[in-house]
Amino acid sequence: ITAHDGDVNVYLYDDLTGQARNISQTPEWDFNPVWSANGRLAWVSGLETNREIQMFDPASGAAHTISADPARDDSPVWSLQGWLAWVSERDGNSEIYRFNPATSVLQNVSQNSAHDQNPVWSHDGRLAWESDRDGNWEIYEFDPATGGIQNLSQHPLWDQSPAWSPEGWLAWVSERDNNREIYVLNPATGQPQNVSQNPALDERIAWSRDGRLAWVSMQSANRGVYVADLATGAVTRVFHHEGGDVALVWYPSASAQ
Repeated sequence: ITAHDGDVNVYLYDDLTGQARNISQTPEWDFNPVWSANGRLAWVSGLETNREIQMFDPASGAAHTISADPARDDSPVWSLQGWLAWVSERDGNSEIYRFNPATSVLQNVSQNSAHDQNPVWSHDGRLAWESDRDGNWEIYEFDPATGGIQNLSQHPLWDQSPAWSPEGWLAWVSERDNNREIYVLNPATGQPQNVSQNPALDERIAWSRDGRLAWVSMQSANRGVYVADLATGAVTRVFHHEGGDVALVWYPSASAQ
């Protein structure tokens, strides 16, 4: 993302030639680029009132708008299978849409008049998001194999921030214990489990490639990064220092950074 042409545009850099080129080429703000597994690039274009989703196809070398609606479209995310999901307000509320680049078919998968947001894909192509259709925030899932939608969190208090593990376990932040805790849904039993188990604030989930779960917690005197081994149930703080830790990301080798 650069503004050296006077607009904020998406640039593609070729490491072989050392050349960069503007692939969005719009007078709008272009931001939040995300790559698909097969080399397509999507991003958000526009300001607050009319954001659109654009996609660059390296096979054709062209970028085009795929959302094409005067309402706001935002937050694109790719599945490993090559589907693109985003949040759209074209129905007068925020809904979750998915797009098939092979057929250009766009589908509303949330199908509700409430607010739906924050879509995340599992490795096998299921789609989870947050919805307030029950009068509170819940975690919903769309299964493309059946076309069915189900409420996975099933609780009258706040459930948000879903995150999938590579093995298909779903974690989220829940206030069902009257504070923010980290819950994990066991795919074998369908039952959610509290893995943070403390009265302090727990948030900002991140899965490692080998299935360990990390988050930021206030359970000590300051914010710290904690890691749960779901096989043993052990929870460990990985850093000990006077300063606070506010965010984390896993290195591909699975060591917390």
